[in-house]
Amino acid sequence: MSSFNEGAALANSASNKKRNFGFLQKYRVELPEAIKTVANSRGLVPLPENYKPDDYAIVCGRGRGNYNCEGNILFRQIVAQYVDQYLQSESKAAKTLVLVQVLEQVKHDSRGKCRFVKQRPEDGLWCELGEVAAREKAGHAMRECI
Repeated sequence: MSSFNEGAALANSASNKKRNFGFLQKYRVELPEAIKTVANSRGLVPLPENYKPDDYAIVCGRGRGNYNCEGNILFRQIVAQYVDQYLQSESKAAKTLVLVQVLEQVKHDSRGKCRFVKQRPEDGLWCELGEVAAREKAGHAMRECI
């Protein structure tokens, strides 16, 4: 019987030790907004139905047609400028920073008009890739250059 009382006492003392985290309220984010941000950073964001890739579009996908798009050609040229810096990077974090620089250079050279786009096979709708997917695309292009 004493072991039961000891367990109850421990449970009560543990509940009394709960801390007040009210000061963290200013950092609270509504869950739907957080989910939307993560989805948009990695996933595909649908573009208007009448969207057609322009000269600044970096078209993701297989085939010679995508490979020879004007935006893809310019993208590969910018990637080639950063190959030495990428090869000199010793850590994964340093390589990621180089890829971020590539994306910033692409945005700068296109005056913010560039976008990474992909056509969904199920309905043909064009979508814009999020930042994470664009960085992955830059990494693939970098490794292809090496």
